[in-house]
Amino acid sequence: MSQNNECGCGHPQLTMLPVHGFGLAVDASGLVPAPVPASTGRERVDHDMHIYVNGNLAESGDGLSPETAVKSYEDAVLALSRYDGCNMCVATIHFADLDDPEAAYPDINIYIHSYATFLALGIMGVSHETTMLGRIYNAEGSRLTLKNVCIPYVASVGWLCINGKLGFKPGQSGESPLQANWGGHIRFLEGAELFLNPGKYQAVIDSTNGHILIHGPTKFHTLGAVTTEYGFVRARGSASMWIAASVDFSGCSTITGRKYNIVQQACLISGGAVLPGSLPGVTANNGLYL
Repeated sequence: MSQNNECGCGHPQLTMLPVHGFGLAVDASGLVPAPVPASTGRERVDHDMHIYVNGNLAESGDGLSPETAVKSYEDAVLALSRYDGCNMCVATIHFADLDDPEAAYPDINIYIHSYATFLALGIMGVSHETTMLGRIYNAEGSRLTLKNVCIPYVASVGWLCINGKLGFKPGQSGESPLQANWGGHIRFLEGAELFLNPGKYQAVIDSTNGHILIHGPTKFHTLGAVTTEYGFVRARGSASMWIAASVDFSGCSTITGRKYNIVQQACLISGGAVLPGSLPGVTANNGLYL
C-alpha cells in the first residue's frame, strides 16, 4: 500500500484499506470485486459435444467428425479435455464398427474426470449387433448413458441410463450383464431393449447394495439358449429393484434357471411382472420379493 492509500495498480476507483495488516482492493461502493476465474486452457463451448472413435485407424485426428475420428477411447477422452462444457452440456463418444467382426474395443473405465467440465457422458455405437466394446465400468459419481452397443457386461457404482438397444455377449466368467453395486444406480429409459446372446450368465439383472429401476415400455430378448447360474434377477445386501409390470419379457422363453434369487435384506418389487426362468425364485436371509 502506498503512502497515500492508492492502489498499486493505479486504478482511479480503487483504494487500499488496511485490514489487520493487509490491504484489500475495494471499489467506490465498498465492495470487493470478484476474482477473475483462472484460465483452464480449454475452449469454452455452449453446446453438447460429440467425439468420434474409429478403431480401424492408424492415427488419431481431432475427433470432431467421423472423417477426423480418434482411434481409441483414451484418445477420445484426451480430445474432449480440450473443451469446457461449463458443467451444463453433455458429451457423447461415438464408436464406429471395427472391420474385423470378431474384434472388440478394449475395456472402458468411466470416471468423473473422463468428461470433466461436462454434465454427463454418453457412449453410443452404430448398432447393438455390430459395435463390439469391452466391458464397461462406471465409477462412483459418474453419469453415463449407453446406447446401441454390444458388450460383455456393465458394472456401475455411479449413475447409468440404458437407452436404445443394448446387446450382451457372455464373457469367459459369465458375468451378469447388468450390475449395479455399492450405491450404483441403473435406470432404463423409455423404449430401451436388451438382447442376450446365447450362453451362461451368473444372472441377467444383478445388484449388490445398489438400485435398479426398469419400467415400460422396455423389452428383453434372447437370441438363443440362455442359462443363469443364480437366477434371472439376483439381489444381495441392501439392493433394491423395481421392475414394472409393463416390462416385456415375452422374448425370453429360452432362459433356464431360477426367476430370482433375493438374499440378505435385498428387495425386489416386481409389480406383477412375470420374470423369465424355468424354476421358481427363492428368497433367503430376510430377502423380500413383492
